[in-house]
Amino acid sequence: VLVISDSDLSVSKSADLARQKLQLEGDEAQLAAQIAELQTELDNQYDRFLAAVAERLTSLKSHYQEYASEFLGIPCHLVAENQADRLLELIAFVPEFNGITRPTPDSCSEAQRFFLDIAFRMALIDLAAKASGTPATFICETPENALDVSYVANVVEMFKKFVARKHVLLFTANLQEGGLAQLMMAIVPQNQRPERVLDLLQVGQLTEVHQKALPRLRAIVKKVRG
Repeated sequence: VLVISDSDLSVSKSADLARQKLQLEGDEAQLAAQIAELQTELDNQYDRFLAAVAERLTSLKSHYQEYASEFLGIPCHLVAENQADRLLELIAFVPEFNGITRPTPDSCSEAQRFFLDIAFRMALIDLAAKASGTPATFICETPENALDVSYVANVVEMFKKFVARKHVLLFTANLQEGGLAQLMMAIVPQNQRPERVLDLLQVGQLTEVHQKALPRLRAIVKKVRG
């Protein structure tokens, strides 16, 4: 063991050590100030992140409530629900109408599931389009058989509002007398209708059933195009 007493240190060495100590203390204070500054900036960024998330959630819920309520014809909104069965603590948003939350598909009818699903998709598209500053495209398969006449007209009105926001709507529809396709085409200028329709009777693979009904199907297509 090497023991150095104060008497072994020269005055100059003591002065050097004192200066080094002061320098290290100054460096420590400077680093502590930098850490505090970075911590403050990190806290500010996190607060801005939380505020942005809250703003987007509020906007999403507002758009969803608008679409879902108008589709269903009754007030509908999203409510927060804890997901206790997950590894992480997560909050899910589930639709609620008529005073009842609808956490599973079985808690809604087939038509209601369709409305709630496309309402959420359209709300997300609105939110994404607003964030990016560009329009978006919504691809939808329409279940006409699950809707009565009044709700078919209601869907058309909602699609019209969606398209009016400069979005693109691409949907498939079965050929039916007075169905959704005919009502949707009625809002398209007549000179634009041929280029807005992909006629699967011409480019699709027709079954024997289609072949037998071809004259009637073509007549319906003609009505749809106006």
